[in-house]
Amino acid sequence: MKQGHEHWIREYDDEFQRIRKSAQESKRVYDEWVREFERDPSNFMEEYHIPDPTALVAESLEDD
Repeated sequence: MKQGHEHWIREYDDEFQRIRKSAQESKRVYDEWVREFERDPSNFMEEYHIPDPTALVAESLEDD
């Protein structure tokens, strides 16, 4: 019976490690994007196809 518990513990530990690794990778990518944005916001927005918020507001006002 004890071996069964060890098997489950190992499975859950493996899954936890996989999730942890994925979270660390997500954090690394997020930090990289933040650095890119801080370095050159307009280039970052262009590269990732993020619309300029001031242009969106201006368009919205023109529609009214």
